[in-house]
Amino acid sequence: MKLVIDGARIWNGASEFYGKGTIVIEDGKIEAVLAGDERDRYKPPAEARVIDGDGKLAIPGLINAHTHLYSSLARGMALPNYSPHTFTQILEQMWWRLDKALDPSSVRMSALVGAMEAARCGVTTLIDHHASPHAVTGSLAAVKDAVNKDVGMRGAFCYELSDRDGMEIRDEGIEENLDFLANDDPSDSMSTALFGIHASFTISDDTLSKVVESIPNGAGVHIHVAEGPEDEEQCQS
Repeated sequence: MKLVIDGARIWNGASEFYGKGTIVIEDGKIEAVLAGDERDRYKPPAEARVIDGDGKLAIPGLINAHTHLYSSLARGMALPNYSPHTFTQILEQMWWRLDKALDPSSVRMSALVGAMEAARCGVTTLIDHHASPHAVTGSLAAVKDAVNKDVGMRGAFCYELSDRDGMEIRDEGIEENLDFLANDDPSDSMSTALFGIHASFTISDDTLSKVVESIPNGAGVHIHVAEGPEDEEQCQS
Protein backbone atom coordinates (compact mmCIF):
# COMPACT_ATOMS: atom_id res chain seq x y z
CA MET A 1 0.00 0.00 0.00
CA LYS A 2 1.19 3.48 -0.84
CA LEU A 3 1.57 6.12 1.82
CA VAL A 4 1.11 9.70 0.62
CA ILE A 5 2.01 12.77 2.69
CA ASP A 6 0.30 15.66 0.97
CA GLY A 7 0.63 19.41 1.38
CA ALA A 8 3.64 19.60 3.68
CA ARG A 9 6.57 21.94 3.45
CA ILE A 10 9.52 19.78 2.40
CA TRP A 11 13.27 20.23 2.84
CA ASN A 12 15.48 17.56 1.29
CA GLY A 13 18.48 18.13 3.58
CA ALA A 14 20.52 19.82 0.86
CA SER A 15 19.46 22.77 -1.28
CA GLU A 16 15.84 22.12 -2.19
CA PHE A 17 12.86 23.48 -0.26
CA TYR A 18 9.26 23.10 -1.35
CA GLY A 19 6.63 25.40 0.10
CA LYS A 20 3.97 22.79 -0.57
CA GLY A 21 4.76 19.29 -1.74
CA THR A 22 3.74 15.65 -1.78
CA ILE A 23 5.82 12.66 -0.69
CA VAL A 24 4.88 9.28 -2.16
CA ILE A 25 6.09 6.22 -0.22
CA GLU A 26 5.91 2.61 -1.40
CA ASP A 27 6.98 -0.36 0.75
CA GLY A 28 8.76 1.89 3.21
CA LYS A 29 10.80 3.73 0.57
CA ILE A 30 10.30 7.21 -0.87
CA GLU A 31 9.13 6.77 -4.44
CA ALA A 32 8.68 10.42 -5.39
CA VAL A 33 8.74 13.97 -4.06
CA LEU A 34 6.36 16.14 -6.04
CA ALA A 35 5.89 19.90 -6.21
CA GLY A 36 4.34 22.46 -8.55
CA ASP A 37 2.62 21.09 -11.65
CA GLU A 38 3.74 17.52 -10.87
CA ARG A 39 1.98 17.67 -7.53
CA ASP A 40 -1.14 19.20 -9.06
CA ARG A 41 -1.38 16.38 -11.61
CA TYR A 42 -0.77 13.56 -9.13
CA LYS A 43 -3.80 11.56 -8.00
CA PRO A 44 -3.12 9.00 -5.25
CA PRO A 45 -4.59 5.51 -5.76
CA ALA A 46 -7.90 4.91 -4.03
CA GLU A 47 -6.32 2.36 -1.68
CA ALA A 48 -3.46 4.69 -0.65
CA ARG A 49 -3.23 6.02 2.88
CA VAL A 50 -3.12 9.82 2.64
CA ILE A 51 -1.78 11.97 5.48
CA ASP A 52 -2.63 15.68 5.48
CA GLY A 53 0.70 17.47 5.82
CA ASP A 54 -0.69 21.00 5.71
CA GLY A 55 1.12 23.19 8.23
CA LYS A 56 3.80 20.54 8.81
CA LEU A 57 7.47 20.38 7.82
CA ALA A 58 8.94 17.16 6.38
CA ILE A 59 12.73 16.75 6.62
CA PRO A 60 15.19 13.84 6.39
CA GLY A 61 15.50 11.74 9.53
CA LEU A 62 17.73 13.10 12.28
CA ILE A 63 20.87 11.29 13.48
CA ASN A 64 21.71 11.01 17.19
CA ALA A 65 25.47 10.44 17.11
CA HIS A 66 25.76 9.47 20.79
CA THR A 67 23.22 8.15 23.26
CA HIS A 68 22.71 5.70 26.11
CA LEU A 69 19.27 4.19 25.54
CA TYR A 70 19.17 2.66 29.02
CA SER A 71 19.02 6.24 30.37
CA SER A 72 15.36 6.28 29.31
CA LEU A 73 14.74 4.57 32.67
CA ALA A 74 16.14 7.57 34.57
CA ARG A 75 13.47 10.12 33.72
CA GLY A 76 12.13 11.59 36.94
CA MET A 77 14.59 9.59 39.02
CA ALA A 78 15.40 11.24 42.35
CA LEU A 79 18.61 10.99 44.36
CA PRO A 80 17.28 11.19 47.94
CA ASN A 81 19.38 13.30 50.30
CA TYR A 82 22.07 13.75 47.69
CA SER A 83 22.91 16.56 45.28
CA PRO A 84 25.86 15.79 43.00
CA HIS A 85 28.07 18.73 42.09
CA THR A 86 30.73 17.17 39.87
CA PHE A 87 30.74 14.97 36.82
CA THR A 88 32.24 12.06 38.76
CA GLN A 89 29.62 12.37 41.51
CA ILE A 90 26.82 12.16 38.93
CA LEU A 91 28.41 9.05 37.44
CA GLU A 92 28.98 7.37 40.79
CA GLN A 93 25.65 8.21 42.41
CA MET A 94 23.34 7.89 39.41
CA TRP A 95 24.50 6.41 36.12
CA TRP A 96 26.83 3.70 37.44
CA ARG A 97 24.24 2.63 40.00
CA LEU A 98 21.58 2.46 37.29
CA ASP A 99 23.64 0.40 34.83
CA LYS A 100 24.49 -2.12 37.59
CA ALA A 101 20.76 -2.66 38.18
CA LEU A 102 20.02 -3.65 34.57
CA ASP A 103 19.06 -7.25 33.81
CA PRO A 104 18.35 -8.78 30.37
CA SER A 105 14.69 -7.76 30.50
CA SER A 106 15.35 -4.14 31.44
CA VAL A 107 18.15 -3.91 28.87
CA ARG A 108 15.70 -4.64 26.07
CA MET A 109 12.86 -2.61 27.57
CA SER A 110 15.01 0.48 28.09
CA ALA A 111 16.28 0.24 24.50
CA LEU A 112 12.71 -0.10 23.23
CA VAL A 113 11.46 2.92 25.19
CA GLY A 114 14.48 5.03 24.27
CA ALA A 115 14.20 4.20 20.57
CA MET A 116 10.45 4.89 20.51
CA GLU A 117 11.00 8.29 22.11
CA ALA A 118 13.78 9.07 19.63
CA ALA A 119 11.57 8.13 16.68
CA ARG A 120 8.81 10.43 17.92
CA CYS A 121 11.36 13.27 17.83
CA GLY A 122 12.33 12.55 14.22
CA VAL A 123 15.45 10.45 14.84
CA THR A 124 15.87 7.59 12.37
CA THR A 125 19.50 6.63 13.13
CA LEU A 126 21.36 6.51 16.45
CA ILE A 127 24.64 5.36 17.98
CA ASP A 128 24.05 3.58 21.29
CA HIS A 129 26.84 3.18 23.84
CA HIS A 130 25.43 0.48 26.10
CA ALA A 131 26.45 -0.61 29.62
CA SER A 132 24.96 -3.31 31.86
CA PRO A 133 27.82 -4.80 33.93
CA HIS A 134 25.67 -7.53 35.48
CA ALA A 135 24.05 -8.47 32.15
CA VAL A 136 26.85 -8.10 29.62
CA THR A 137 26.61 -11.16 27.39
CA GLY A 138 23.99 -10.82 24.68
CA SER A 139 23.09 -7.26 25.67
CA LEU A 140 24.01 -5.74 22.30
CA ALA A 141 21.84 -8.23 20.41
CA ALA A 142 18.93 -7.30 22.69
CA VAL A 143 19.45 -3.58 22.10
CA LYS A 144 19.79 -4.12 18.36
CA ASP A 145 16.56 -6.15 18.17
CA ALA A 146 14.62 -3.48 20.06
CA VAL A 147 15.93 -0.69 17.83
CA ASN A 148 15.99 -2.43 14.44
CA LYS A 149 13.11 -4.89 14.61
CA ASP A 150 10.67 -3.42 17.11
CA VAL A 151 11.01 0.27 16.20
CA GLY A 152 12.41 0.02 12.66
CA MET A 153 15.27 2.44 13.32
CA ARG A 154 18.86 2.22 12.11
CA GLY A 155 21.63 2.03 14.68
CA ALA A 156 25.29 1.53 15.46
CA PHE A 157 25.85 -0.37 18.69
CA CYS A 158 28.74 -0.97 21.09
CA TYR A 159 29.36 -2.11 24.66
CA GLU A 160 30.97 0.30 27.13
CA LEU A 161 34.30 -1.26 28.11
CA SER A 162 35.57 -0.10 31.52
CA ASP A 163 37.75 -1.23 34.43
CA ARG A 164 35.39 0.25 37.02
CA ASP A 165 33.57 -3.02 37.81
CA GLY A 166 36.62 -5.29 37.96
CA MET A 167 38.66 -7.33 35.51
CA GLU A 168 36.15 -10.16 35.08
CA ILE A 169 33.42 -7.80 33.90
CA ARG A 170 35.99 -5.91 31.84
CA ASP A 171 36.85 -9.12 30.00
CA GLU A 172 33.15 -9.83 29.44
CA GLY A 173 32.86 -6.37 27.89
CA ILE A 174 35.74 -7.08 25.52
CA GLU A 175 34.14 -10.37 24.46
CA GLU A 176 30.71 -8.78 23.99
CA ASN A 177 32.17 -6.15 21.67
CA LEU A 178 34.20 -8.75 19.75
CA ASP A 179 31.27 -11.18 19.40
CA PHE A 180 29.00 -8.42 18.14
CA LEU A 181 31.65 -7.26 15.66
CA ALA A 182 32.15 -10.86 14.46
CA ASN A 183 28.43 -11.24 13.77
CA ASP A 184 28.07 -7.87 12.06
CA ASP A 185 26.59 -8.22 8.57
CA PRO A 186 28.03 -5.61 6.16
CA SER A 187 24.97 -6.03 3.93
CA ASP A 188 22.60 -5.07 6.77
CA SER A 189 21.78 -1.41 6.22
CA MET A 190 19.98 -1.21 9.57
CA SER A 191 22.87 -2.05 11.91
CA THR A 192 26.60 -1.46 12.39
CA ALA A 193 28.87 -2.81 15.12
CA LEU A 194 31.44 -0.65 16.91
CA PHE A 195 33.89 -1.29 19.75
CA GLY A 196 32.89 0.77 22.80
CA ILE A 197 35.30 2.23 25.36
CA HIS A 198 34.12 4.34 28.28
CA ALA A 199 36.78 7.01 28.92
CA SER A 200 40.44 7.43 29.82
CA PHE A 201 39.77 7.80 33.56
CA THR A 202 38.17 4.34 33.86
CA ILE A 203 40.49 2.50 31.47
CA SER A 204 44.03 1.35 32.30
CA ASP A 205 46.92 1.17 29.87
CA ASP A 206 46.74 -2.62 30.20
CA THR A 207 43.11 -2.62 29.08
CA LEU A 208 43.87 -0.35 26.14
CA SER A 209 46.65 -2.75 25.12
CA LYS A 210 44.19 -5.65 25.22
CA VAL A 211 41.82 -3.69 22.97
CA VAL A 212 44.60 -2.97 20.47
CA GLU A 213 45.58 -6.66 20.43
CA SER A 214 42.06 -7.98 19.96
CA ILE A 215 40.13 -5.49 17.87
CA PRO A 216 39.77 -6.40 14.17
CA ASN A 217 41.39 -4.16 11.57
CA GLY A 218 38.97 -1.55 10.31
CA ALA A 219 36.58 -1.78 13.27
CA GLY A 220 35.15 1.52 14.45
CA VAL A 221 35.71 2.70 18.03
CA HIS A 222 33.24 4.77 20.05
CA ILE A 223 34.68 6.51 23.13
CA HIS A 224 33.91 9.38 25.51
CA VAL A 225 36.43 12.24 25.45
CA ALA A 226 36.77 15.35 27.67
CA GLU A 227 33.33 15.03 29.26
CA GLY A 228 34.43 16.77 32.45
CA PRO A 229 37.47 18.22 34.24
CA GLU A 230 38.31 14.82 35.70
CA ASP A 231 38.55 13.29 32.23
CA GLU A 232 40.71 16.14 30.92
CA GLU A 233 43.04 16.01 33.93
CA GLN A 234 43.50 12.25 33.50
CA CYS A 235 44.36 12.68 29.81
CA GLN A 236 46.99 15.32 30.63
CA SER A 237 48.59 13.48 33.55
